Amino acid sequence: MNCGLLIAVLLRVQSSATELRAYAGSDLNANEDEQLVKELESLVGKEVQWPKGEPNEAPEEGTWNWFAASRKPGFHKTLVSNESRTQARAQHVHVLEWLARHHRGVAVQPELSARLGHRMVRLGLIPHRSQWCEILNEQLASFPLRDPAVDEIPWPGLRDALQWLEGNFTSVMLPAYERSCRMDNFYKEHEEGIHVTGQWEAAYFVSSPPTCKTTDFPEMCKLLKDVDQALPTTMGVQQARLARMQPGTIVVEHTADTNQRIKIHCGVVNPSGVTMAIADTKLTWQEGRCYVVDDSYAHSIEAKSDAAARTILEIKITHPDLAWAQALHDEDGHLLERNPFHKLVERNEL
Repeated sequence: MNCGLLIAVLLRVQSSATELRAYAGSDLNANEDEQLVKELESLVGKEVQWPKGEPNEAPEEGTWNWFAASRKPGFHKTLVSNESRTQARAQHVHVLEWLARHHRGVAVQPELSARLGHRMVRLGLIPHRSQWCEILNEQLASFPLRDPAVDEIPWPGLRDALQWLEGNFTSVMLPAYERSCRMDNFYKEHEEGIHVTGQWEAAYFVSSPPTCKTTDFPEMCKLLKDVDQALPTTMGVQQARLARMQPGTIVVEHTADTNQRIKIHCGVVNPSGVTMAIADTKLTWQEGRCYVVDDSYAHSIEAKSDAAARTILEIKITHPDLAWAQALHDEDGHLLERNPFHKLVERNEL
């Protein structure tokens, strides 16, 4: 390799290490984009208010002005920093969340949301129209759902954790669930304000790691510790809880704030086959089965009024690729000088 080519390669490596830019952008079609914004603006003032959940403010003039500015030729080339791409995603997420909450059931809502997602893809902000989280680490493997019975799980430690969880369903997980049902005030209504009807409750084994409710659930806490140690990052298990959904509950379409953590879902009780829609697929939790869910992809749940209550074990984990990748700040998306999750150095060590 000649000297000039070597310098060029090194510069590209240095750039990718500081910007994490993985998705190429392009100019928007001005006429199509103007029509999209016109259709969105026509819904302002027609919001549906639900009996539960936190309302989302309707987009104001500043939002539409930003959309107009981002329509100009070459705008995608200005999105050169992690922070600028985070801010651009946030503009879209504001509109998407407003659509999902206050225009759910309106015939045009799914189509408008899909067009907004495609707009983000076109600008090089996201790889898939449904992955509209604000903090998006572009070095991390991306998929909405992995079922270990049919899909490859690319991280050995996570594969082991799923096997241990499923292998301990009858002896550990199910008894922990049964004990939780006998405890007073253990389940609390979900705090995130994204269910608009019904009752969605959570009961925490681990809310702030490494603390676990060992007094009440010693075997469950031991199992969660084993899971944490199997994962390739430090702070592998960030949270663990039982999530119980009562009949007639609607969780509107939403995403996590970041893709830097994903989740393990294990079916505990789901006699009516309550199903979650996520991106272009669906998950019906099977009792005793565990799955990997990347909730940075848009997902929603509707439990019919005649359905039985559904309970799953939900474990929030650090994305395994952060064992080798760089990390972004969870507030504004800037690149951290030091990745607090590093346990391994080389990707092939995973």
